[in-house]
Amino acid sequence: MITGNKTIDRLHPKYLEAIADFSDERNNGDGYWIYLKEPFFNPELECRTIHEQKLMDCIKQLKSCVKNPITKEQYFSNQSK
Repeated sequence: MITGNKTIDRLHPKYLEAIADFSDERNNGDGYWIYLKEPFFNPELECRTIHEQKLMDCIKQLKSCVKNPITKEQYFSNQSK
């Protein structure tokens, strides 16, 4: 996926495949947003989005996202065992 952001577009393809959409909302004070494709999700936020004020923080979270055929509920259930 080509997002139009040079930093994001230079990431390894395994990270790019997780991105459904990217939005730079700094002009209205809302930072950066990355929307993830299914079956990717962000275990830190327990959702399919990443939202940070700094782009490098978004990338850090993107790299921790997981691709799994199970639901996020199943993932977190397994983590608590």
